[in-house]
Amino acid sequence: MNKTLLIINLGTPDTPSYWSVFKYLRQFLSDEKVIDINPILRFFLVNFIICPFRSFSSSKIYKKVWHSEYGSPLLHNTKELSKVLSKKLPDINVRYAMRYQSPWLISG
Repeated sequence: MNKTLLIINLGTPDTPSYWSVFKYLRQFLSDEKVIDINPILRFFLVNFIICPFRSFSSSKIYKKVWHSEYGSPLLHNTKELSKVLSKKLPDINVRYAMRYQSPWLISG
């Protein structure tokens, strides 16, 4: 098996908790391709204005859609898609990753 199909999704918090959502939003919004402004201004905007307030409201929404058994709908559906494709494409190694958060495409 020397061919790999990589399914990449944007990402999802690891849990619907305030701090997990904060971590996800901070990583996502700190990307210069997402908020294209001066890095110092982006740092203060993301860490002191957006994340502290948005994490609270977003965590409430995540709690409404979070499944008690398999967690994040986005991560669950991505895993399921990779399983289906693995069965349909037996000669291809199907993998998945998230751009932001676990399982990370880029670590660090």
